[in-house]
Amino acid sequence: LFSTTANALFAKHPLQDVEHWTLPTRRSAPAARGAVCAKFKDGRHAWWCVVAHLSLHPQDRFAQAQSLAEHIADKKHVLLMGDFNDLPHSPSLAPLRQHMSEHTEYATYPRWQPRRAIDVVWWKGIDVVDHGVHQWGNTDHCAVDVSFTVPSAKSS
Repeated sequence: LFSTTANALFAKHPLQDVEHWTLPTRRSAPAARGAVCAKFKDGRHAWWCVVAHLSLHPQDRFAQAQSLAEHIADKKHVLLMGDFNDLPHSPSLAPLRQHMSEHTEYATYPRWQPRRAIDVVWWKGIDVVDHGVHQWGNTDHCAVDVSFTVPSAKSS
């Protein structure tokens, strides 16, 4: 049996311009990978949230990270989060390090004895106030939370 991967974004605020991005995957991969991107607010207060779940295969992860980096390159204020199935400093996630400012790095997997920092929140153009990790829930991963503000673009 093969499982399929899923991404979801739940928000208290209205989502705008919701998109699903198909991420590159080998033909032999058991499931396609993707990302969900939603815009929040308009104008100088606009920001994007992207949720992704990358492949277990390193070659796929690199291609998927490259695809995500291309999608978010022109966006000024972005939170990118999900299960990246690799450490933030790994070679497969190099494209994200080139396009994002910072990231969390907590051991999140497995939840009952976390040893691997694979569930990450990356950001650029966002002022992160606080972040942490929690071992609650009915999943095999810990939850990562981030409190942030979005700086307004300066008026010209």
